[in-house]
Amino acid sequence: MASSSAPTGNGAGAGGARRAALQDLLAADGDAAPDLGDQVRACLNQRAETSPLACVTMAERDPPPSLGGAGDRLRAAARTATAALRRRLGVLIQAQHEDVAWCSRQGRRLATARLYRAALPNPALFARRARRETPDTAVAVLLDRSDSMHRRITLACQAVLATGLALDTLPGVVSAAAAFPGSAADRVIPLKDFAERAHRVAGRFALGADGGTPLAEALWRVAYALLQRPEPRRLAIVVTDGMPDDDQAAWDIIARSRASGIEVIGLGIATAPALIASLFGPRDGAVIARIEDLAPALFRVLEQRLATAA
Repeated sequence: MASSSAPTGNGAGAGGARRAALQDLLAADGDAAPDLGDQVRACLNQRAETSPLACVTMAERDPPPSLGGAGDRLRAAARTATAALRRRLGVLIQAQHEDVAWCSRQGRRLATARLYRAALPNPALFARRARRETPDTAVAVLLDRSDSMHRRITLACQAVLATGLALDTLPGVVSAAAAFPGSAADRVIPLKDFAERAHRVAGRFALGADGGTPLAEALWRVAYALLQRPEPRRLAIVVTDGMPDDDQAAWDIIARSRASGIEVIGLGIATAPALIASLFGPRDGAVIARIEDLAPALFRVLEQRLATAA
């Protein structure tokens, strides 16, 4: 459950040290990150001896779950949402790659339809054209499978799988997915790596709900993975009910991720919109109550992020 208030008073010094350590890690380049991650982990564990509030460590990875035999059923359940999301995002990506035409006062080719403006002051009579480019994007989807999600877990798994299936079809976009907690509170379950196709690993998305909500630790792992990617744009989507174990730690890692160039958004599953807005910001989240809501809700949040050139 979410904590009732942000830590204050004697936790301020530890919080400042933790924030500085997280900033150092997330701002590091790909070559420096592994060593720095070990240093920050050791630093935070040392801080935990004197202040429980400072105990935030990067989650480790469990082995991927077995594929099982549920892949076909899960793909079928997600099919409608996948198709709708693919259509919406595909149109955006295609439009962003189309040529942009305008008229200028200088150029090599006359815009014949505007020759009537030749007598006007400073007429724009020359046709210009340029191609817009969308930067390649790495997307990591993080699924909250804590106990508080037990009534929502089927919908949440469908939403994550549908998102992965749709993103796999977009040019210039690669995606990964993971769930938390894993076999322990400080572990995550890898569902899909960047090199894998969602339809081939759909059986991994048959998850149950269990454990707490260590969002900060899991998101730190996701941010670390995204910073290793060569794509210039990086996006983390957190699928959750908006009730982390530690609000302050979650706010910290969200802020540090954003400061390091990772866009973080929240997708609430059958929860109060105010919880998602409080955690991720009023313009960085959406809430769905049915799988049919996924495409329009996620489209609204992703529109500018996936279709606006850097």
